[in-house]
Amino acid sequence: MRLLTFLVLFAGCGPGTTADNPCRGGDCKEPDVTECTDGVDCPEDCTDAVDNDGDGLDNCEDDDCLATCDADGDGFIDQAQGGDDCDDTNASVYPEAPEVCDGVDNDCNDLADFDDPDLDPNSVLTYYRDGDADGYGTPTDTVIGCEPPSGYVDNSEDCSDNDPDRSPDALEVCNGFDDNCDGLTDDSDPTVDVTTGETFYADTDGDGDGDALAPLDACDLPAGYSPISTDCDDTDRELEGRDRDGDGFSTCDNDCDDMDAAMEPADGDGDGVSLCDGDCDDTDGTLSPLIDVDNDNADSCVDCDDDDPLLNLDDMDLDGWTTCDLDCDDNDGLVEPADLDGDGISTCDGDCDDNDAWFGLLGYWVPDADGDGFGVGAPIGPASCTPPGPNYAPESYPLDCDDSDPAFSPGAIDVCGDGIDHDCDLEDCVIFIEDFETLIDVPWQTWGAATWFTQAVVAQEGLSGGECGNIGNSQNSFLGIGMDFPADGEVSFWHTGETEYSYDFLEFRMDGLLLLSASGYWAWQFDSFPVTAGYHAFEWRYSKDGSVSDGADTVWLDDIQMPGANP
Repeated sequence: MRLLTFLVLFAGCGPGTTADNPCRGGDCKEPDVTECTDGVDCPEDCTDAVDNDGDGLDNCEDDDCLATCDADGDGFIDQAQGGDDCDDTNASVYPEAPEVCDGVDNDCNDLADFDDPDLDPNSVLTYYRDGDADGYGTPTDTVIGCEPPSGYVDNSEDCSDNDPDRSPDALEVCNGFDDNCDGLTDDSDPTVDVTTGETFYADTDGDGDGDALAPLDACDLPAGYSPISTDCDDTDRELEGRDRDGDGFSTCDNDCDDMDAAMEPADGDGDGVSLCDGDCDDTDGTLSPLIDVDNDNADSCVDCDDDDPLLNLDDMDLDGWTTCDLDCDDNDGLVEPADLDGDGISTCDGDCDDNDAWFGLLGYWVPDADGDGFGVGAPIGPASCTPPGPNYAPESYPLDCDDSDPAFSPGAIDVCGDGIDHDCDLEDCVIFIEDFETLIDVPWQTWGAATWFTQAVVAQEGLSGGECGNIGNSQNSFLGIGMDFPADGEVSFWHTGETEYSYDFLEFRMDGLLLLSASGYWAWQFDSFPVTAGYHAFEWRYSKDGSVSDGADTVWLDDIQMPGANP
């Protein structure tokens, strides 16, 4: 079509027309003339409603104007060119385009975002409150919209929206918080800056004192480490740099007993011997294991009179008593000053049998028909330490309640709970038992920094056991009871514990005398101790030293028994 038009125009041209400047209607220009006239094949002007290039089409009807009339290629003509595209520079803006949250009138209806009822709800965004203004929001406070309101952001990654120092951009430090919001805290977070924590030291021997040459930075105390670094030998539990008794010396300084401030390696009185070396008085230079003035082989520390060789610690008769101990005859092993049976009379005083509290000085004798050592009937003399014949008992003995049966006598052991009086005390004995299945109550007493209690987690038998109170360093928890034993008997109990070895102890005392001391880790253990007739005070105590704990840091008791005893 364009070739035919060209030929027609060319044929109709007057003089001076050329193929390089075709004309139509006799309105032709020279080749060097730049002005175009209507009807001449010139560039189409898409804004003047004129067919400039002579192809019968003008403005946006001419293909030459597509780039101007639909500049963004969305298929809709710019409103300025007579079309209805309200933004011909944005291919997402045109009539019937999806209206989305972007601040733009996408569908050319003069409404944008929430003002347009055609808004695509899937394009609406959720924003999160950023209370601490650190750029991260909290998932618990949200709003929806096309733009974030003041104080809101488009993420919910903050783990603490009231602390600007805690966010995904923060550095994890030792403070007990999850600073960088990764769900991990302090040492559990591999990114933590351990220089913000403390320096700990390897405690290989477990004595609570670490090796200064084996440090480790961490937030919290790791297993096998100590905050102290004074250990002189971290392979020997008995050697450490702490001065636990406050006497100025540690076991690293050769302190022989770092739990006793009275024991130290210094020689205080200049006699060449320290308390750790055996000096009996380190404030008196005349008292020393190196001094023996009377040459009786008893040094001044133990000699009762270091100026008299006859008063010394030589036990000539090997009865366990010396002249310093007031042995009245140090050549006779059967004569000694001790009152062994507690009857107030010793063999030095003439006790016939110092192992028998019922048999003291010379006395009469009564018949003992059943030979059980107890008699009944008229006494016979003379007074003597030996019987007049067989089957006699000392008159000082309690009378036999059945002298025809040796199973019944004051010396028999009563079988508790069988309803029979074997020991002639007019009653059957009972077994006192504390199984901790109920609350610790009278006649028990419990005191100290924390009291003993019953619990149902650790027990030797039954459902419950007794546990000491939750005490701190340098504190004690006591459990005690007083019991009367009509005859000789025993006290028994089970015990277990998890404590710092050699520093935190379970102790059992009878009448103040220490009978048991345990520390460390031990399984349930049974112990039994003999008890003489009479009233006795029993005490169980858990004691902690001044620092360090181990394991559960407690002790337990169960099934305490005292047959025949009465509170």
